[in-house]
Amino acid sequence: MTKLSSTVKIILAAVLLILTQLLVTLPAHAASLPSGTLIKGPFMTSVYLIKDDGKRHPFPLQSIFESRYGRDFSKVQTVSADELASYSLGANVAFAPNSIIKIVTDPKVYKVLDDQGTIEWIQTELEFLTQGFSFKEVKDVPDTFFLDYTMKAAAPVTSPEPAPAVPTPPVTEAPFISTVRITTPNYTDAQVYFTTNRVTTDTVELLDSNGSVLATNELLTSAMTHETSFRNILTPAQKYSLRITSKTADWQTVSRTDAFMSKTDVLVTHVIDEPQGSEMMQPNVVAARMRITNQSTSPITIDKFVLIFESPIPARMASIAKNISIQVSPVNSIVQNLVANKSIGSGVVWTNTSGFQAINTDYSLDPGVAYFLTITIDGLQNIGRDDITIGAYLRTILDKLYVRGDFSVYREPEKYGELIVK
Repeated sequence: MTKLSSTVKIILAAVLLILTQLLVTLPAHAASLPSGTLIKGPFMTSVYLIKDDGKRHPFPLQSIFESRYGRDFSKVQTVSADELASYSLGANVAFAPNSIIKIVTDPKVYKVLDDQGTIEWIQTELEFLTQGFSFKEVKDVPDTFFLDYTMKAAAPVTSPEPAPAVPTPPVTEAPFISTVRITTPNYTDAQVYFTTNRVTTDTVELLDSNGSVLATNELLTSAMTHETSFRNILTPAQKYSLRITSKTADWQTVSRTDAFMSKTDVLVTHVIDEPQGSEMMQPNVVAARMRITNQSTSPITIDKFVLIFESPIPARMASIAKNISIQVSPVNSIVQNLVANKSIGSGVVWTNTSGFQAINTDYSLDPGVAYFLTITIDGLQNIGRDDITIGAYLRTILDKLYVRGDFSVYREPEKYGELIVK
């Protein structure tokens, strides 16, 4: 009897252990927000859309958010980190239907057809204008995010009955350059492919950022598709443009200029200010956000950030102690890594050109990976509002980015964030 009792106790203990493990692995709660809800985590800038699949789908670009909701962020709900993590991460949200997009490295323009990101190539400038679009409406999509879109399936081709031959009227349509594609296969070369609606001979000029002609290629063979290249002439991480002049047999001429950038290892681009970027006086306020991409095939280590902070109230900015923090996270990840911080005591001038802030770090960028870099400032909430004019601001500019080794860096020459007193 004693032996049987001991066996029962062992079995009950095993069952209790299994039940305990099952309870530990259960989620804290089931995600239950309705489809269409906009959410974000605390002290985070990324916004997500809850869809019918019960997943949170990120907006990879603020321009995508604005294509659907304008600049109205009032419906974005802040949830706890645990609740945010309870939703599985879904695919990126695409631009709204009828948006016009293109990727940074290809001049082709596409129309978004539906919420699933189906797109259609608008093949000619005439077709683009006929549909009532303006070039101001075209939104750039980084190459990384173009994979979020699917090309519309081509319509099945049928063989029509041959039509009776008719005389071909003379061509009177005005010439235009319909497609231009510029690629940079390495640091010193550029290749260009373009098409024209009529047979033309062409002149292609390579211009520097000041508009000076660096080289000229003459394409004397009459054609409607054209290709040429410039070799051993570019400098890494520099802006250039190509001016194409096409001439028809009846001496009609058309010209077009397209800008491009030579190949660079590290590319730093601006991310439009998100909701937290409109209110200055709050703890750990997000001062700026930018995107850093390692376009090389090797890891690259960042050694130093040099920041400029501009403000019309430098004395008040200097009157408080503050702490500047820099976090880095891979795109589409909610995990932010603190890579650098700097404390500045009260009485120290830190804004405008006399206040360059050099912040050291030792952070490695993986090859082919894009990151979001977020700069937060704690202490601005202590400035006080008594005599500060509404509309006073604090702008953040990345002046320099130092990397280890012989790698090229290109950064957009503009502000990366702006805080405003409201």
